This record gives sequence, structure tokens and C-alpha cells, in this order.
Amino acid sequence: MNFKSYTICIVLMLTSNQLAAADTNTSLSLAEAEKIALQRDLIVQSQTAMSEAMTEKSVSADSWADPVIKFGALAVPVDTFDLEQEQMTQVVIGYQQMLPRGDSAEIKSKKWLAKAGLMDANKITRVAMLKKSVRKAWLKVYLKEGARDIIKTNTGLFKQLVTVSQSQYVAGRKKQQDVLQAEVEYSLIEDQLEKIESELEVARAALAQWVGVENSNLKLNTSTDFLDDLMLSEQQMSENSLLQHPNVNQNDAMIDIAEQDVGLAKEKNSTQWGFDITYGVRQGDNPVMAGGGERPDFLSMMVMMSIPVFTADKQDRDIVASKLSLQSKKYLRQDMLRTLNSKLNQAKARWYKIIKRISRYEEKVLPQAKQNAAAAMSAYQSGVGSFIALTRARVSEFKAQLSHLKLTVEKANVLTEIRYLVGEEL
Repeated sequence: MNFKSYTICIVLMLTSNQLAAADTNTSLSLAEAEKIALQRDLIVQSQTAMSEAMTEKSVSADSWADPVIKFGALAVPVDTFDLEQEQMTQVVIGYQQMLPRGDSAEIKSKKWLAKAGLMDANKITRVAMLKKSVRKAWLKVYLKEGARDIIKTNTGLFKQLVTVSQSQYVAGRKKQQDVLQAEVEYSLIEDQLEKIESELEVARAALAQWVGVENSNLKLNTSTDFLDDLMLSEQQMSENSLLQHPNVNQNDAMIDIAEQDVGLAKEKNSTQWGFDITYGVRQGDNPVMAGGGERPDFLSMMVMMSIPVFTADKQDRDIVASKLSLQSKKYLRQDMLRTLNSKLNQAKARWYKIIKRISRYEEKVLPQAKQNAAAAMSAYQSGVGSFIALTRARVSEFKAQLSHLKLTVEKANVLTEIRYLVGEEL
């Protein structure tokens, strides 16, 4: 191998190593998980196609019915089937057209547009539920990963306690019971680590449903920047924002459809008009006694109309039924808003409590637990503190760290719930 080839090989090896390192360091943020889930979801794509199909139907609905073309023969003598034998015989071609009843065609078009709006609302609902599910699944993995990291760190600390207790025991300053207690605590935290590893795998499997296995196995971004992305202002969390909830949008679309049904029911009382134009071609000549000459062709024109007569048990009942159906959907909308308002108030109450608790942990609990653990270690090494007090201090610090992590994730989950309630722009 010459020098040039050798150099190229070295460059390729270094490049491949860098790419491998980059892949290893790749992390999955919450925003990326949402984006991947939306790209993978086939239901959203299906609903988009269906909405476009209904929009096309709205165009065809606002059109006249297809005409009827007639072609044939009238008054043909059956003895000879000669078209020139009788004066009444004629070959006819006709055009018959029925017009839409009142404004029914326009209303049908509006109804199809309303159905397209309902499909769009269904798509928004799907996207909102998708984001909610992805966020909760991602946050669960985030919680388990964070808990695992905390436990790993504390595993090292408790291993250090075993070393310290052994050195103190060898020096004759402490009893063997301290060593045994330290080993028990170390074994317990190792067991917790195995448990959290198992729970992490389950959480990753749940996330894989939305982002795929290849993405669910990526290490998550440990930054808490996702909290800023989820944050909402007080105005965005107000009761008025509930009008943007996906289910409310669905109900509004169904009310729109029901209103068009009322319009169509009323149009059944309108007269339906139509017309018929027929042209008859006659063969042969008139008899000599009738003046001779070619027989003239015939033109027939008729206007048709369908008049509602017996409306009491038909059209009038249809109108009443459509109005009652519309009112039913309006009642459901009111009840839905009441339910959503209750859920929003509950979520906001949890939100405010969580903020206070997180502030308490960050300002008091975590610093105090750390200081207490450090003081307990110093006292134990100096021979003035007990091992029980030291382990309690370490366990308290460990639990405080886990509780702070859980509160952070709970804060994000509450924000996720509020965002679902008040609706989000696509």
C-alpha cells in the first residue's frame, strides 16, 4: 500500500469513528419526538385526504341533476312498421331536466363543506391526542432515565459509605454492624437500580409506539428546556381558551351539519320545477287531399313541478326532527364546556401547588439535604456521629433528589394536560 492510499484509509477510519460517536451522542428531544410521531401517523394523513374528498363533493353537490335524453319513435303502425305510412308517426328526441328543489343544492354543498370541517376537527383532535400521548410517554422515559442517573450517583456514594465504614472498623473506631448496615444499604440501592432499569425498558417500549423502536432507544435530552416550550400564559389558560379544545371544534362542526339538515328539511316544502323539450321528426308527404307537401315536424315543450301537498306527517315532521337534533348537539356542547372547565380548574390547581413545591425543594429541601449529608459524613468520620444518622442523611438526600425530579415531570404532565384542554395551533 502506497503512502497516498494509506492516508486515505486513515482519514476514512477517523471519519467513520466520528460519525459513530455522533450517532452515540444523538439524543431525542420532546419536540423531535412530537415531530416524528406526527410524520409516522397514518390516521392524520387519512383524515386530511377525507377532508379534501368532502370538499370536492361540495362542488358536485351544488349542481343540477343529470338530464334525461329521450330517443325513440311514436305511433308506429304495427302492420308494416313503415315510418312514412301514417301521419302521426314520428321519430322523437327529447331533453328532460329537473331543477333542484329551492336552495337545496346550495345547502347540500354547504353540508359537505361542514362535513369537511368536521373531518378537519377530527384531524385536530387526533393531533392533539397524539401530542398528549407522545409527551406523556416521553416524560415517563425522561423520569426513568433521570431516576436511574440519580440512583447510579447514589450507588457510588453508598459504596463510598461501605469503604468508610470498613476503614473505621479496621481502625477500631466503629463496630462491624456499621459495615454490615452499609453493605445492606448498598445492596438495596443496587436493587433499586435494577428495578428502574426494568421500568425504563417498559417506558421505552411505550414510547416506541409513537416514534419507532430506533428512536425510542435514543438517550433523551436531559435539559429542561422542554418546560419552556410547554409553558402557557395566564390568558392562554383562561376559560375562554376552552373554545379551542378539539372536542369543542368537533361539536361545532356537528352543529354546522345539523343546521344544514334543518335547511334541507325546510326546502322539502318548496316546489320542485323541471322542463321537458321533445322534437318529433315525421317522414313522408301529406296526402294530396290535405294539400300535399312534406309533413311538418312537431315540437313539444312541457313544464313539470312537484308540489308538496300532504306535509303534516312528512315534511313538517322532518323539520321538527332536524331542529330537535340541532338542539341536542347544542346541549352536548354546553355540557362539554362545563366538564372541560372543571378539568381545567383542577389542572390549574395542581399547577400552582406544584410550582410552590418545586420552589421549596430548590430553595430549601435540596440544599438542606446536601448540607445535612455532608455534616453527617464529617461527624461520622470524626467519631462523633452515628452510622444510622449518616445513612439516614444520605437516604434523605437521595429521596429529595428523586422527589424533585418527579415534581419536575409532574409539572410537565400538568402543562401537557392544560395544553390539551385549551387547544393548540397545528
